[in-house]
Amino acid sequence: MKKKHRIHKKVESDKVFCAIVLTLFCLMIIFPFLNVLAISLSSRLPVSQGRVWLWPVGFNLESYKRAFAYDGFLRSYWNTIRYTLMDTVLSLAITMLTAYPLSKSYLRGRKIFNVFFVFTMLFSGGLIASYINMTKMGLNGTIWAVLFPAACSPYTMILMRTFFEQIPTSMEESAFIDGANDFHVFTKITIPLSKPIISTVVLLFAVNRWIEDQHRDHRQRGPSRQGKRRSDSRSNMRSLFWR
Repeated sequence: MKKKHRIHKKVESDKVFCAIVLTLFCLMIIFPFLNVLAISLSSRLPVSQGRVWLWPVGFNLESYKRAFAYDGFLRSYWNTIRYTLMDTVLSLAITMLTAYPLSKSYLRGRKIFNVFFVFTMLFSGGLIASYINMTKMGLNGTIWAVLFPAACSPYTMILMRTFFEQIPTSMEESAFIDGANDFHVFTKITIPLSKPIISTVVLLFAVNRWIEDQHRDHRQRGPSRQGKRRSDSRSNMRSLFWR
């Protein structure tokens, strides 16, 4: 009886410890967001003096007025949301359709295809080759120049392929005996059993697309107008926040 009581007490103490650690971890994540929000709602002088932490000092909405007055603000956010949604859906579809056949041991040339994908993780053609490819295919200056190059990530494909390999083959064999084909097995068995990895991959794609903006300029803008637009954009943002 005493032994059970000690075990129960230890479990409760472990739960309390985990709750404290997770609470501190959440506070560490939330604090920067609250600080940025407080700064955006504060006057310029308290911010420059470093007196703003979690609560606005000298409350005003001038920063938001200037941001929404900038004609490219809402358009930029709409493009970010559109790119994120379209890239997530496209990348998920291509990654799943690539990982599923590569997870089958009976696929001929399976090892060679896997080597090709791993090779692209180690070596890349570079920025110039990517720009030339987009231009030759007539995609430069379109949304597809942003979506297609990153449509299939070898890393996420390997994650999904490994998960597919863990699904018991007996379930697929039973479906084949009942008259199902590969498409039915993929849609009726593999996808429903792969919700954990699908949700993980969706999160990876969405977060990566949301923060990835380093190659967008050269793909959507011509070389003659790229420098001018970039300098105009920087001057507009400087005048927006520093005038």
